Formats: sequence, structure tokens, C-alpha cells
Amino acid sequence: MLKKTTYKTIIFDLDGTLLDSAPDLINSTNFTLQHYGYPTCPDNQLRGLTGMGSIALLKRGLDYHQISHDDEIINAMRPLFLKHYQDNMTAHSTLYPDAFQFLEMCQQHQIDMGICTNKPDFLTVPLLSQLNINHFFKAVTCPEQTPNSKPHPDHVETSLAACQAEKSSTLFLGDSSADYFAATDAGIDVLIFKHGYNDEKLPKLDEKNWISDFKSLAKHIFSGIL
Repeated sequence: MLKKTTYKTIIFDLDGTLLDSAPDLINSTNFTLQHYGYPTCPDNQLRGLTGMGSIALLKRGLDYHQISHDDEIINAMRPLFLKHYQDNMTAHSTLYPDAFQFLEMCQQHQIDMGICTNKPDFLTVPLLSQLNINHFFKAVTCPEQTPNSKPHPDHVETSLAACQAEKSSTLFLGDSSADYFAATDAGIDVLIFKHGYNDEKLPKLDEKNWISDFKSLAKHIFSGIL
């Protein structure tokens, strides 16, 4: 799948790739729904949308109970969601197994690393610090730093420039259709994690485009050191 010395830069998506943030995003969704007098939504209805942002989560919460809504209602609810999530980002969220060790190994092998996420920077920057992984990354690019966010390739192009990376020696790691299309359209290699929030827009991929976990990924890149 991957050659040991192929990649000099690895760019990561965040939610669903490095971090299982679904528990806290779901919690903030249901906290907001309850605050506004609506019933909560089952986890299995929200988990697949946790990489798509607050608006998608709140809409699904109302749609599940066939509650009519419009943009004005969702926009009125969104600030409370964001405040609650900002205050509880790491209450239950955790890095995926072996993710931290993988970051350490990349650092030891002098592989540059970046984050390319659709999560706003006012959430992303403190979240990386709270997880104690901020020091690994040469650049963090959020929607505020790019003219067009994922799935547009501009977002990946912005990350490449920030990392001073060459396309031919860069790997993108993600979990969603937005990650796949952004990286592919930017012309770089991409692997999709099976453990993430794979959405219905993700095309049918060859087995070579999937990776099961960080331990498997390390075996391909670092000859099974992990």
C-alpha cells in the first residue's frame, strides 16, 4: 500500500480521523435541543453527521422528530450549541487508539504534519492544546484560513502551502467524502479510516484506499515498529 520512505508530509483531518469527538458533539446537540424544549435525538442518528458541523447536527435532531424548522430557528440555536461544545470539548472525546504514538513516530522520523479541518479555529486550536497534540503540527488550517473549505481542494492546497509540502510526497488521512474529494482533487494520495464518520456521499473505494487503524498504518509506513 505505502512505501516506507514515500511521504515527507502527512496532513490529517481531525474529527473522525485523529479524534473520536462524536460523544461531545452529540451531547452538545442534545443539550441544545433540550434547552429549546425539543426532545433529544438518538446517538445513532447523529454520529454519522458529527464531522459535518453544528447546523447539520441540529437539523437532524429536529428532522428525526419531524419538527418543522427553518434557517432562522437553526441559527438561533447554534450559538448555545457552540458555547456548550466549547466548554465540554474533551469531556468524553478521545484520540483513537495508537494515534498519539503514531504522531510521535512521525515526529521521530522527521515527517512534517498538518491539520486540515472544517472545525472553526476558535474550537480547533484550544482542542489540540487540551489533547496535548498541538506541538506535533507544523500548520493548522481551518475554514478561516482558506478561501473554500473541504470538500473543495483549496483547503488542502492551503495546508500544503502552510506545511511547505510537495504533493508527490504528501499523504492525506481522513474519514469522509469531504476529505476524499478535497485530497483527490488537490492531487495528493489519500487514505480513509474505517473507524471514522464515513458518510453516504463517500464513493465506493478500492480496498487500497482504506486503512483500519493507526497500528495498521504504522506497519505500512514504519515497518511495524508500533
